[in-house]
Amino acid sequence: MATWARTTFPVNAWAKGYALLATVPQNQTLLRTRFGWGASAVLDARESMIAFQRVSVGFGIITAPSTVATSALPDPSATGVDPAPPLQRFIWWEQRQMTCRAIDEANGVHAWSTSAAQEIADSKSQVIAATSGTATLKVYAVWGSQTAWTFTGEGNIWAWASVLYE
Repeated sequence: MATWARTTFPVNAWAKGYALLATVPQNQTLLRTRFGWGASAVLDARESMIAFQRVSVGFGIITAPSTVATSALPDPSATGVDPAPPLQRFIWWEQRQMTCRAIDEANGVHAWSTSAAQEIADSKSQVIAATSGTATLKVYAVWGSQTAWTFTGEGNIWAWASVLYE
């Protein structure tokens, strides 16, 4: 029987992170992943716009056997290389730049968000959870930025996903 696993999450952090999207039982197949993601920030107007426009944020959807520690999940801002295919690999990987959306001189802030997606965020796949022992196949969202948060203001990353397996 086909199963959709759906999740949404705001991340009130800028550092490398992950979220579990679905657990595919042994010998079932990951069929499709639909998702959306973005980042936003509100910065003090005294911050360098030139420095912040260089910030990129990486986001990926990755599969991994349940035996793989979450600390071993890659930072998509640093690499898009599949760690250990066929079971541990990116099924989606993307980098986006931050873009200034508004400047509010009266309140001394400027607002930023990620650039638009370059492709439709929809992945069709045929990953069979043929893991050893009792291991399952985990589907994670992973994110990160190569730029540490040293700015005065707040940055957030958000995402949603629907994962289909049977």
